[in-house]
Amino acid sequence: MRQIVSNAVVTVQMVDIFAAAGMHNPYIYILSDEFLADVRLLPQRHLALES
Repeated sequence: MRQIVSNAVVTVQMVDIFAAAGMHNPYIYILSDEFLADVRLLPQRHLALES
C-alpha cells in the first residue's frame, strides 16, 4: 500500500497553471503584509475579511 501511494503522485516539473491556461498571474495584493496589518487594526475585522 505504501508503494502504491508513494508512486501515485510524481513530480516531474513545476507547471504555472495560469500560463498553461493562457491567463495572466493574478495580483493578490489583498494578502500582503500591509493589508493584513491594516485588517488587524479594524474593530470589525471579521466582517472585513468576510466581505
